[in-house]
Amino acid sequence: MELLQNTINDTKTTVHVYGDSIFKGIVMDKTTGQYVPMPADDFAPIADRYDVDIVNKSKFGYTIDRGWALLSRALAKQKPCDVLVLEYGGNDCNHDWRAV
Repeated sequence: MELLQNTINDTKTTVHVYGDSIFKGIVMDKTTGQYVPMPADDFAPIADRYDVDIVNKSKFGYTIDRGWALLSRALAKQKPCDVLVLEYGGNDCNHDWRAV
């Protein structure tokens, strides 16, 4: 995938991922009914396939507002990355799901 090739200085492309529990890899344990992290890093196969470094900065329970604050702090510190991926879904919002 040419988009992921860093042609500026021939270094490995760095991808920063910001998201909620979905990208953090949090799932519900059906036996305990508690939220637990998945045992494997789901981004590893992508990183291996495209030869990129993926830094997962996703947080359990984060909404777009909290994610924006986290990203703003990172940008203020000038944390460099080549690609930025954002994922915030409705699953962590304070929505009246019974009304849907």
